[in-house]
Amino acid sequence: MRSLPPSLLCLALSTLSHPLFAAQPDSATYRADADDLIWFLAVTDPHIGANLWGGLQDTDNLNFATSELVETVEPRFLANLGDLVDGTGGGLIPVGQFDEEWSNYQTIVEGNGMTPDFYYDLPGNHDQYGDPGLPHYLAYSVQGKATGQLRHAWTVETQHSRFLFLGMRTCNSDGAFWPVDQAGLQAEDIQWAQGIAAANAEAQVMTVLGHHPVSGFEFGSNEFKDFLEQEGASAYLYGHTHDYAMKWIEQTLHVNLASLGKSKQLQIGLFAYDGRGLSARAFDAGDWPMLLITAPLHAGLAGNHKHDYKVPDYMAQAPIRAIAFHPDGIDSVTAMLDSTTEIPMVQIADHVWQGHFDATKLDLYPHEIVVTATHGSEKDSQMIEFYTVHEDPPVVEEDDCHNDCDAGIDANADAGMADGTGNPEEVDAGGTAENGFEELTSEAGGADSAAPADGTLEAGPEWDSPLSGEGYQAEGEGPAPSQPGVTGHIPAKKSGGCSAGTAGTAASWPLGLLGLLALLGLCRRIGRSARRP
Repeated sequence: MRSLPPSLLCLALSTLSHPLFAAQPDSATYRADADDLIWFLAVTDPHIGANLWGGLQDTDNLNFATSELVETVEPRFLANLGDLVDGTGGGLIPVGQFDEEWSNYQTIVEGNGMTPDFYYDLPGNHDQYGDPGLPHYLAYSVQGKATGQLRHAWTVETQHSRFLFLGMRTCNSDGAFWPVDQAGLQAEDIQWAQGIAAANAEAQVMTVLGHHPVSGFEFGSNEFKDFLEQEGASAYLYGHTHDYAMKWIEQTLHVNLASLGKSKQLQIGLFAYDGRGLSARAFDAGDWPMLLITAPLHAGLAGNHKHDYKVPDYMAQAPIRAIAFHPDGIDSVTAMLDSTTEIPMVQIADHVWQGHFDATKLDLYPHEIVVTATHGSEKDSQMIEFYTVHEDPPVVEEDDCHNDCDAGIDANADAGMADGTGNPEEVDAGGTAENGFEELTSEAGGADSAAPADGTLEAGPEWDSPLSGEGYQAEGEGPAPSQPGVTGHIPAKKSGGCSAGTAGTAASWPLGLLGLLALLGLCRRIGRSARRP
């Protein structure tokens, strides 16, 4: 077998070292405060122009999603995952692009105030039929019109974490006509994603969005799955099938949302990261209230949450946290532990409710929490499963307490966390915040151009945490929060109290240096061997 040239071998070895800087979905942390909580919405397949089959569902549901839904939920952003128009002109099959369909789409989204720093609309196969290069998408969609690109990337930040979002172009751009689909990712698409990931190596959480399921790719599926695994992607969100499904492929949660314009249920995706841990639910368009439990993480998410944590059994004040929404406000939120213990919950920030339970009284078996949000006679409930684990309470050093050591010990006597190590193998169960974004200007020049060499970012407006006051850190830095029921950050046992993402970044420096030195030595030896006769 012919050996690789030394330069190519060194390049290949260098590429293998890249996952050292990937996102870390296992860094999910059970926080006692809500300082690391974000939520966002996703919809897909509105198919504007599909009046023959959907009546007015296409326009009505898109209008709902971009007005009442976002006004009530106040998410960090709303993503639309493609097939923005139908391409049928009200007929039976897509025959190309119609200016009227695109104009109707644009009128709805822009009329409801959807802006490029909030609304991320991706192209789907119906958006490219008979339209090489997707000029209609680039002229009428919010992102296409603003950026001139077919792929998009953005970030959201809290005071503790950076979240990276990649919007992929999974449809082809050659303008082929139906029924030719040619879904997939080409080499330049993967290279673009890798470039964005490398330019944002400090991001602890990565979420990828596209239009097609990986199973529907005609090319690039293995490369895409490798990318998701190597970069530590927490989730891949998509549409296209008009069916709802949620499953794990390796370590990434794949969520398929139903069609906003053609399906009758589960068209609205609500997603949250709380302490970098992922929670997700789907809802019917127009149904209220909407409720999502964000802490503890649901151990049964899509069968078995791959990146959840366990609740330490020494915690007498273990938090339950949920977000709840109704256009006219939520009257109350209550929780029930193991069908026996009622737990009152109080609102600690806009849309955020929290209560506590005594984990010292629980055995080490699975436990259930049911949370119910109420507005008048309307209710929505969610049940989650979590595990406890036996741990010794963390030792609070006097130096970490500053001038209020006794009070700090009392307030945090049960403060501890369980790292994101997954579940036992036997688990087999089926005030307004500003939007904080940085739109990544990494595509310069055409729709398929690669990331720029300088990796520049254009900063968006700064976002203020929904909770006032800096969370009490394990290092003792910052004042204690003033909100009721919030006891500050539960220290991570893997990192001595710091967030796991920060510890991982610090640890990568010596590993990276050792790896670099080893690579240089190996390349030098290979070079010398190559020069020998």
